Amino acid sequence: MLRVGLTGGIGAGKSTVLLIFQSLGIPVYKADNRAKWLINHHSDIIHFLSNEFGSDIYNEGQINTSYLSNIVFKDPSKLKILNEIVHPKVAEDFSLWCSTQKAKYIVKEAAILIESKAYQQLDKIILVTAVKEDRMKRIMDRDSVSEHEVLQRMRNQMTDEQKIPYADYIIENNNQESLIEKVQKIHNELING
Repeated sequence: MLRVGLTGGIGAGKSTVLLIFQSLGIPVYKADNRAKWLINHHSDIIHFLSNEFGSDIYNEGQINTSYLSNIVFKDPSKLKILNEIVHPKVAEDFSLWCSTQKAKYIVKEAAILIESKAYQQLDKIILVTAVKEDRMKRIMDRDSVSEHEVLQRMRNQMTDEQKIPYADYIIENNNQESLIEKVQKIHNELING
């Protein structure tokens, strides 16, 4: 089974592309969603995060995301610690999930697939790109955040130019060409090898 990674900067359109793969019957692993689930349910992660960030990190058994975001998006060293705690557990969870799949290929979606080195577990990488202004507008509309907050998040991710050398396929989400057609073309290549 081929393991395909799907990544792109925040607001590039990864979720839309992932939905298209799902509609084609391809099993998808949403690393960011699984990470959020693991943060709230995995005892080792809960223990390490509470020790590192204090007892206020959890509120009634759930991660206090605004509290955590406020810390890690302002301090790259804290973001690095968070990633060092969470990413190995997500990698274990992904391997276990893969062992239950029977498809010709699967897609693992993650915003920081390359930064976290998770791409090393994969056979192919798809990068979704979009113009910075389009990405910013999508994020501000979706998350009700300011331009300053969006730029702060973007600074914590690699640029498209830095990610391109890792990509086997690039999907430019330019609102002009059909994403469905672009995904279908990649799907056909992956299925027919």
